[in-house]
Formats: sequence, structure tokens, C-alpha cells
Amino acid sequence: MLRCSLARDGRSCRSSVPKKCRWEFRPVFELQGYYTLREVCKLTTLSATTIWRLRRADKFPAPERLTSGRIGWLKTVIHLWMANRSTQ
Repeated sequence: MLRCSLARDGRSCRSSVPKKCRWEFRPVFELQGYYTLREVCKLTTLSATTIWRLRRADKFPAPERLTSGRIGWLKTVIHLWMANRSTQ
């Protein structure tokens, strides 16, 4: 998505001097970090049970263990899975 480097909070640029306005490409999603199961459910619109069933059948990416009591999915892996699923 193109956004002006002078614009704030996603609003359009209000610069009166066009030369000051510099358009650049910035990704809409920041794809660093992990999603929790709740976030994956919301993002994929799948239930937790469906996710675990797909995982057992090797049709969904495996989560990573973050701590002894917490797991998460890499954001990039989930978005790639969603993109691959939509093309099939």
C-alpha cells in the first residue's frame, strides 16, 4: 500500500508543498512475531477444534513452543498458509 511519509495514522497527506510529500511503499501487516491460537482462529475464521484437526492431518502449520506453557504460530507462516489455501 502506498502511503505518504508525512502522513500520520494512515490519514492522507495534507502537505501544501508537493515536493515535501514523499510516497513510499509500506507493508500493511507487520509480519514479525507470533500469533496465539485465539488470534489464528480470528484471522483464519476456523475454530480451534478445526485447526487441531487440520494440524493432526498435516494440513495446517505446526505451532512453536515459546515457553513451557505457551505456543504460537509465526505470522509469516500463517499468512503463507492462507495465501496457499486461497489459490487451491
